[in-house]
Amino acid sequence: MNIVQEQLQLKEILHYSTLCTFSKRVPANGLNQLFRQACSFMTEWKNVTSVVAIDSSGFTPDSASTWYSFRTGKTRHDYLKTTISVNTTDKSLLSFHVTHSRCHDSQIAHIVLRASYRVKKSTCYVMDKAYDSDRTHQLIHEDLEFQSMTPVRDWHASCVSGKYR
Repeated sequence: MNIVQEQLQLKEILHYSTLCTFSKRVPANGLNQLFRQACSFMTEWKNVTSVVAIDSSGFTPDSASTWYSFRTGKTRHDYLKTTISVNTTDKSLLSFHVTHSRCHDSQIAHIVLRASYRVKKSTCYVMDKAYDSDRTHQLIHEDLEFQSMTPVRDWHASCVSGKYR
């Protein structure tokens, strides 16, 4: 049995739609407290870790297919986007953020970066192209004073400008 299942005293892992409904009904502060309690037994807390990876994924918490929704005229309006930061050394979660709307990754990056920095400092942050913005690089290099590895969004331009690119 998984250590998370044991700590939460669950016999089976919950379906993702149950977790979506739960996240809609519980306030964000309650989720953050639950998250910190869960993290307290998942990792040994050290002050600094070497590499933190950040990524996000979005999905609709609806079991109906796109074709069924189109055919019946019942459009799907719900959308969840989850962003997490993970300590790559021991594969433990450092922070997460859930939004109920479609938004770009670079808009959420600051929230997740600051939250993971409060939990555990890192020497390097690894992100994908969606997080490539001057504002994100400025936060990492100047405010947090660490390094980042983010591929450059080129927008098919001959020259990409910016202080950190």
